[in-house]
Amino acid sequence: MNLGGNQSSQKGTALLIAMVLVAVIGTIAFAIGRVSLSSFTQVVRLEDSLNAYSAATAGIEDGLLRFRFNKDIETPTSCDGSDSTPTRSSQLVTRVNLSQPNTSPVCVNPLGNTPSPGDIIYDLKISHKLEPGEPEVQNTKTTSRGTIVALAHDQAIEYDVSDLTKPIQISWEYENPGSLSPNNTNSVEISLLDSGGGLVSQDSSAKKLIKENSGAPNSATFPITGIRPDIIRIRAYNSNLSSYRIQSLGGEPLSSRTTFIEVTGYYGRSKRKLELSLDRISGSILELFDFVLFSGSGDVSGPNP
Repeated sequence: MNLGGNQSSQKGTALLIAMVLVAVIGTIAFAIGRVSLSSFTQVVRLEDSLNAYSAATAGIEDGLLRFRFNKDIETPTSCDGSDSTPTRSSQLVTRVNLSQPNTSPVCVNPLGNTPSPGDIIYDLKISHKLEPGEPEVQNTKTTSRGTIVALAHDQAIEYDVSDLTKPIQISWEYENPGSLSPNNTNSVEISLLDSGGGLVSQDSSAKKLIKENSGAPNSATFPITGIRPDIIRIRAYNSNLSSYRIQSLGGEPLSSRTTFIEVTGYYGRSKRKLELSLDRISGSILELFDFVLFSGSGDVSGPNP
């Protein structure tokens, strides 16, 4: 009998089984490690996102507080000592570092100033200036708090036009078109005022009362050159306006009735962007948008969407 040969064969089989077991265990351990690493990465990114969202929420609260005390608030209005008027497309923001509360807010361009991943930061921009040539268009809106009409009857809305030099065109639509009675018709009164609220002129060039069904269209054009008003006031009588539109015929930027608050919060590899629009007459929140942004690799970088 060849006992030595059988023992050698058994040892070889045992070694093969041991190697297979080691390979299986190693594969299982590797898979568990990858799952654990992936889960850890997801947890870290979620934590970064929550911190970034908290920063963005703080920025929204900051913007709402500023708006509460000044409905004409704009920020930033200067950067590096030069004046700037923020619009929705402008890049400049006011940056606040929540990780360093004793640090004053600074005006920066986020395209060239990537936040440190270890700091909790938000960038704030508040604007109500439209882009050059963009018309101011207001329509009746339905929100969670109710309906906000474009312009209620017997209510007046005023716009700052002190920077304009070209004619202004205004058009509108009534909520309930049609004459109420021969002596009681829908109408819109438009006045050009100085900074103190008085008419810039006592002739018909500074004030117009346009009645519906009088053969005239629901629009009016006012020259600015020579008159140079500071304020234009629009008032509706007898019927709400379902919409109105104001545009500078020279393509000059107008101030909007809507204030836009844009905030981006940063932390680690994440940033969260919140956008809020407010009605400057009622102070009501019109819309709120929430964006979730992750960096693909490394730290947060690149422009805001």
